Amino acid sequence: MRRALVFLLLGPLAVAIAATIAILPPGRVDAGIVWTTGALVFLMTLPISAVVGVIDSCLARRISVALRPGLTAAAGATIPCVGLIAFAHAAPVPSFLLPFAICGAASAGLCALYADGLGLRRLQPANPVNP
Repeated sequence: MRRALVFLLLGPLAVAIAATIAILPPGRVDAGIVWTTGALVFLMTLPISAVVGVIDSCLARRISVALRPGLTAAAGATIPCVGLIAFAHAAPVPSFLLPFAICGAASAGLCALYADGLGLRRLQPANPVNP
């Protein structure tokens, strides 16, 4: 449940906030444009984050916490680029794909870390004492 919450809510929300801050110019901007831009970016990153969440949950069963964020970030960088290339009528230039890859990798890598509590495990006593 925690992994789904992180990948379906926090990941797209972080990308939407960062992209809205990066895209819109500083100064006097209409609030409607800011909310619309943030909502569109959130809705566009939601399915990508869902696919990356499934990939991360499969990797969580087999790979340690130290190695998994890098692989999940690679998947997060690849999926948006492949989607843009598949739906484009002409091949986009690599400089156009770079922001999508960076945002996807950052979001997926951070979500992979947060889904497991940054790799920190709670210490459980070996034999709990019953009062």
